[in-house]
Amino acid sequence: MKIIAASHLDHGLNNEQVKYLLDKFSDRTGFFIETIELPEALGTVPCALRGPAVGDDPITEDLVRYEHRGERSYPSRVVSNRNIGIYRDLRDLLQEKRTNKVTVIAGPAEATCEKCFGSRTIFSDADGPDHGGEIRCPVCFGLGTQSYDCAVYTMYGGPLAPKEPEDLLGEFDRIENFDDTLDRAAKEEKLSRLAVEHNESVKFWSQHALVA
Repeated sequence: MKIIAASHLDHGLNNEQVKYLLDKFSDRTGFFIETIELPEALGTVPCALRGPAVGDDPITEDLVRYEHRGERSYPSRVVSNRNIGIYRDLRDLLQEKRTNKVTVIAGPAEATCEKCFGSRTIFSDADGPDHGGEIRCPVCFGLGTQSYDCAVYTMYGGPLAPKEPEDLLGEFDRIENFDDTLDRAAKEEKLSRLAVEHNESVKFWSQHALVA
């Protein structure tokens, strides 16, 4: 398992905790999701989830705002300091929640080459006829990208939470309208599974929110 530029590591884990997880899952290949408990010596991590999955009451609509997070094209259901004084008192929900549980999601990925940074060539520093000139990148073989069997998608504190409903709708649209790699039967099966996931996601996120 490897960290790439697209890996989401902005969830409050420190370097020691990340190294432990990389070592623990170093032999993994392919897609996997796993929630584990960190050793006591490594401490705890922040948990941004609020709701029944982490011991809270259901997060009702009068407690939340909808805000865009990062580069997502859709707004997420959040509670934040901006809600205080507008809705009912949120101070208990906004107190930091920490946990020794970490969820890791990783799998196959393609990323910009770490050697040539996507340029496909490098300047040769070896002796010989190409010294000082441009040569094809020896890492990505001139492709500009590298493929990984198992790269970190994200690591965060707390239990596994389902993808947000809008995430799944986007995936549904991509498979339905743009994926030509599946025959109709395989596509229908995948879309059926996504529909079930979407229903479960709607139910989960109607009772949960993220602290922003």
